[in-house]
Amino acid sequence: MSTANPDSSSAVTTGASIQNRDDGALNSDLEGEGEDSDDWCIEDEGLYPGLYRGGYGPTEAVLEAADSPLSLFFFFTPRRLWRRIATESNRYYHQHLNERVDRIFDTRVEDNEELTKGKKCFSRRRRST
Repeated sequence: MSTANPDSSSAVTTGASIQNRDDGALNSDLEGEGEDSDDWCIEDEGLYPGLYRGGYGPTEAVLEAADSPLSLFFFFTPRRLWRRIATESNRYYHQHLNERVDRIFDTRVEDNEELTKGKKCFSRRRRST
């Protein structure tokens, strides 16, 4: 009496037949590789009217700016955005100036330095000008 499962032999057969089908599909794909007709790559001239057909590539201006990532960033960033970033940065600086001065003053007082807030503000402004 055989104890082998009858389904296991059919599973092997099914696995082998799947492998044969995969190999056959692969071989048929390789055979058709030399053909010029690609079903997925169809160029239709009327599909996109007005599409630019001239030369392409980087312009001279971009190539000049390509020396550093920062200059490329500024090349592609609109000037209006530059101004907005500068305005917001200055606004943030002025909004938090007193907090920074107080924090610096408190650390200097903890270090027993003789310094008044007026002297700190004056020396900070004098250094920035």
